Amino acid sequence: MAKHPLSRISMTIPADVLWQADQLAHLWNRSRSWVISEAVRRLAAEPVTAMPGLGLVAEAAVPTSEAVAAVAEGRMAQIRASLALSPADRLQRAESLVSLSRAVHPRARRNQVIGFDTLEDFALWKKARRAGA
Repeated sequence: MAKHPLSRISMTIPADVLWQADQLAHLWNRSRSWVISEAVRRLAAEPVTAMPGLGLVAEAAVPTSEAVAAVAEGRMAQIRASLALSPADRLQRAESLVSLSRAVHPRARRNQVIGFDTLEDFALWKKARRAGA
């Protein structure tokens, strides 16, 4: 029987995996090579969709309409809970979130949106800004 060209190849195996292979080899009274070979044989026998770690989802997908309904329900619950608070409590909660955000991102840039009724108003604002006003 001819040898496979890669029959003598070295590989790196993480220490914890090697330790587990040694434990299984001792438990089954087999060699470490047999344990690793058997693991590869079993993985090769599995269909590709059932193999873990390949980025494939093993759980059933939630139909889109159910997922959208769940998100919408959660948003409505949040709105109802917020509207149940007094305006002062909502303001206090918003201010605490801003301070929390600043603690997490102390140098975060503030985005500012300015609206103008006419293009002329924008031109006057830009002119005043350039002048340093």
